[in-house]
Amino acid sequence: MSKKSRNKGDSASSINNGPSSTVFFTVLFYCLLIIFLPILCFFGFKRFIFDGYFELSQVTSNIYAAVVAIIALHVALFFYIYRAYFEQETKPTRVQLNKED
Repeated sequence: MSKKSRNKGDSASSINNGPSSTVFFTVLFYCLLIIFLPILCFFGFKRFIFDGYFELSQVTSNIYAAVVAIIALHVALFFYIYRAYFEQETKPTRVQLNKED
């Protein structure tokens, strides 16, 4: 098999894997956002805003930080649903392979 024919096969497979990998990384991004954004918001707001700046009691700062984490979760879910709902469908492209002898 010559380099030309191998390169053509590689380009065809990379074209076919392009949209799949884009979808995978998009879903991975939103999964990580949905998991880590509320956690980071909870501990960040609790430590620096509610305990540090406002000097609230332990229970009160926990409640406010939990509310902030819930709001952050809903914002992340909103962006995921918005992206999924308004995503433009791309038409599949045909790849023409020339048969060379």
